[in-house]
Amino acid sequence: MIIFRQPTGVRLFPTAPGFVGVAEVVQGGVASSCFRVSTQAARGATALFRVHHQCSPIHYVELKRTVEALTTRCAEVPSNITSQRRRWVSDPGSQSFRAAAFLIQALTGFQQACRLAEECVTETSVKENKPTAPDEQNEDTLESLCVCLLHCCDTAIIPTVTFSLSPSVSPAFATKLASSGFIRLALEHKARLCPGNRHSSLNAACCDFLLKLCVCLLSQPESFTPSHQQGVEEVEYVLRDCLLSLCCHACDWPLVLADVPAENQTLQFCLLHLLYLSLLHGDRLLPDATLFSSVVRFVCLMQEQHNSLPPSVQQSALYLLAATQENNPDLDWVIHYTPVLHWTG
Repeated sequence: MIIFRQPTGVRLFPTAPGFVGVAEVVQGGVASSCFRVSTQAARGATALFRVHHQCSPIHYVELKRTVEALTTRCAEVPSNITSQRRRWVSDPGSQSFRAAAFLIQALTGFQQACRLAEECVTETSVKENKPTAPDEQNEDTLESLCVCLLHCCDTAIIPTVTFSLSPSVSPAFATKLASSGFIRLALEHKARLCPGNRHSSLNAACCDFLLKLCVCLLSQPESFTPSHQQGVEEVEYVLRDCLLSLCCHACDWPLVLADVPAENQTLQFCLLHLLYLSLLHGDRLLPDATLFSSVVRFVCLMQEQHNSLPPSVQQSALYLLAATQENNPDLDWVIHYTPVLHWTG
C-alpha cells in the first residue's frame, strides 16, 4: 500500500472525505480472511495513525473504527494457530507464521494508535469536531477514542497476547503486568471513567482483566504460603463479588477501610487484597504511612466488632503491615493486642 511509504511529516489528507475513504479501504483489508492482505492493511492502519496524516479537524470516528477492525481481527485468530511456535518459526509459508505476522503488525498498529491519542493532547494543530446541535452528544472526540482504546486493550489486545503465550510463560507475563502498574492503571481508569454506571462495558472489561491477572498472580507460590492455598479461592470470590462496584480512586480507600464493618466488609477485604498484590509486585497504591495507619485502623475496628478475619485477609493485612512498618514502631503492639491477626494456620 502507498500510505505506509509516505514520509511521516507529510500531511496526506487536508480534508475529511479523503481520509475517510482511505480508512474504509484499510478497515476492509484488515477484515480480509487472507492473512497476507490483512497484514498489509494493518501496516496501512499503522501509518494512518500518524498524527501528521490526520485530516483537520481530526476524524476520531474513523480512527475508532480502524482500531476496532484491528482488534476484531485479532480476536478472530484461533489461539491454537499462534501457539504452534515451532511450526511457524521453521515454516514462513505456514498459516501459523502468517497469523503471527498479522498479530505482530496489529499490535504495532494499536501501539501507534495509543501514541497518536497521546500526541493529540499536546498537538496544537489537532482540532475536534463540534456537535451540530447544542444537545447533541459528540462521539467524534479524543475522549471517545481513548475510551475505545482502553476497551479494546482489555477485551482484545491483552487476551490476544496472553493466549499467544504458553502456560509456562503466563505467570511471568502476569508478574510483568503487575510490576509495571497495570493493576493501578485498570483501577484508576475504572474510577475515572466508570462511576455511576457509566461505560458499563469498559467497567466489565477492566474487571475481567483484573480478576484474571490477580488469580494468575495468586496462583504463584510466592503469593500464598502452601498451608493457605485455599486462600486463592477466597480471594477470587471476594474480587469477583466486589470489583464491578469498585469505582473509587485509591486515595479514597483509607476512608472505605475506616468504615465500621457492615455492608462494606467484603469490599474492605477486596481493597486489602488489591493493595497486597500491588505492593507484593512493587507498586505502592498508597504511601506507606497512610497504608500502615489504614490497615491498623481496619484491624482495630474488626477487633472492636469481635469479627474474625479469613486466613487470606489475615495474610494480606500482615504483609501490608510488615512491608510498611519501617517508620511505624507500633507493629508489634498491633499484632499482640489484636487477636484478629493471630495466625490460625
